[in-house]
Amino acid sequence: APQEKGAARQIVREALKRPRQGVAYVRINAMASELWQGDLDVVAPGLDGIVLPKTEHARELRELDRWVTAREREMGISAGAIELLPLIESASGLMRAVTIARASQRVLRLAFGAADYTDDLGLQWSEDERELDHARASLTHASRVAGIEARIDSVVLQVRDTERFSRS
Repeated sequence: APQEKGAARQIVREALKRPRQGVAYVRINAMASELWQGDLDVVAPGLDGIVLPKTEHARELRELDRWVTAREREMGISAGAIELLPLIESASGLMRAVTIARASQRVLRLAFGAADYTDDLGLQWSEDERELDHARASLTHASRVAGIEARIDSVVLQVRDTERFSRS
């Protein structure tokens, strides 16, 4: 909730200080929101990447890159150490995926958000997921053209349905 953003950011900063295995990415608010700049308070040593939801334009990545670069400098983090992971969740983002992928050297891969994507298209996310085939293939191709790793697929929302989870 908006009134809890400050506390949530503090929790993230504290979590980044603790020893862990693996990587730590933080999903910030979309750049269409007025909250994303405040979310960059979590940029601190221990952060590996920032997930940018609802990415639709390369200019969003370029602007975010500038802000993260300044924050890295403030925090004594090596320049360019923090990855930017654009989350493609709309038809507009999908159509611009190559330029989004090339917008910053910090972009090493794209991520796909199927729930918002199907919502944007007015579709139902079906059990066989056929409506996701085009987007999945397009993001894989965009990644190849941009010279980055293949995409990270969408989260699966039906985690209690183990058969569907396995198929997805």
